Amino acid sequence: MSILATAMVFLHNLFAMLWVGTVLYFTYAVLPSAREGTLGRDSLETLLDKLTMVTRVSALLLLLSGILMGVNLYTVDRLLYTTDGWLVIGKVVLWLALAGVIEAGAGKLHSDLDGGRLQESVDANLRLFYIASAIAVLSALSVAMLATGVPFR
Repeated sequence: MSILATAMVFLHNLFAMLWVGTVLYFTYAVLPSAREGTLGRDSLETLLDKLTMVTRVSALLLLLSGILMGVNLYTVDRLLYTTDGWLVIGKVVLWLALAGVIEAGAGKLHSDLDGGRLQESVDANLRLFYIASAIAVLSALSVAMLATGVPFR
């Protein structure tokens, strides 16, 4: 494997782990703290902005590094007719869904925070972040299956 290919795989996996970890931490640590009143509105908005930034940067870097890796590792036949190929396609769909759900959840939470109370705003948007967390875990599972070569059977 060339130095460039190794760097792309490293960068790709680093930002995938960062993104998944950030989503899970936000959902299971930050939002409950805001809901309980131990985290204020300003802190929540700052952390929400950081989640959005990590989402956008990670989505872009994953797309670019994934394209570079895909061009070097996959033919059309391998992508469409192998388990690995379908895992890659599934991973792309999951990443797009994750980005969309985070953007929707962050936008809705920001607007609800502007017009309402903190706890009600968090409660109204918690479901979207649970969905994002589930998508993040499924994405990590598909990465693990690709890395270990465990096929669906």
